[in-house]
Amino acid sequence: MSPTADTETIRRTDFVDAGYSDHQIAHAVARGDVAKVSRGVYAAPDRIAAHPDAGSELYRLRCRAAAIADDAVLSHQSAAAVLGLPVLRPDRMRVHVINGSPGNGKVRPTRHTHAGPFDDDVVLVDGVAVTSPARTAVDLACSTRFASALTACDGALALGASRDQLLECLHRRRRRGARVASRAIEYANARSANPAESWSRAQMIDGRLPAPDLQTRFTIGTGQAFVDFCWDDRLAGEFDGRIKYGRDLRRGETAADAVSREKVREDALRAQGLMVVRWTRADLERGTMLDRIRFWVQRLDLL
Repeated sequence: MSPTADTETIRRTDFVDAGYSDHQIAHAVARGDVAKVSRGVYAAPDRIAAHPDAGSELYRLRCRAAAIADDAVLSHQSAAAVLGLPVLRPDRMRVHVINGSPGNGKVRPTRHTHAGPFDDDVVLVDGVAVTSPARTAVDLACSTRFASALTACDGALALGASRDQLLECLHRRRRRGARVASRAIEYANARSANPAESWSRAQMIDGRLPAPDLQTRFTIGTGQAFVDFCWDDRLAGEFDGRIKYGRDLRRGETAADAVSREKVREDALRAQGLMVVRWTRADLERGTMLDRIRFWVQRLDLL
């Protein structure tokens, strides 16, 4: 591999070559004229502000910059950030790279170098080398709990990886955490729309609830409505859409308008005889979602 020019960030040397001093660069950061990505690396603030999750975009840019500077292969959470692979509980403290050898891994405050061969599982994303979606998902799944593992495997399938590719990556060599990863691969579903839905489904699986259909479409008076989870077209489950309003606002629409639109949608679904159950992140954190769904599953005889 050879270093690739980074067109998404600006390095200190670029500023210096243009006649800026370190003092002037610091003032530009303080004024908000430029955003600091990492030591000696900057980006246009509009790029960060335009992203729905500024923290994830900053981390992605930091990972890109590190990979390009060191001609490294990103792995684990850093590969996920560049690939757009969802991570349930992202830890953006370190940049993760893989060294291509069977030993000599190392953890530093801002860098985690993982030991292990590449196994030809490397792809280029805008000139940056990262482990493939299947390899990245399996690496993550082997190092975390079931909900996070399922999130990674759901995301890999959504990015075009196959279940066979995930299994091949898992079985290629013995791994700690293989049991969790194998279970996540078994239950993975490309139709899971986001980490919260994967997390919800993981709790349903652990709670032995009947498997729901995902992203089921219904025709209502205002057009088409999709529900996150559906059982027998009689029970719908949805992760609380209030967290989506900031991202899903239509042009000229306020948050209150979105809430009203969501109520109209839900009323239309109920008018078709569909019971709608909603839950929030707090319900997932506390584990209170399962009892709510189980009540209606039993009442509607969906077991």
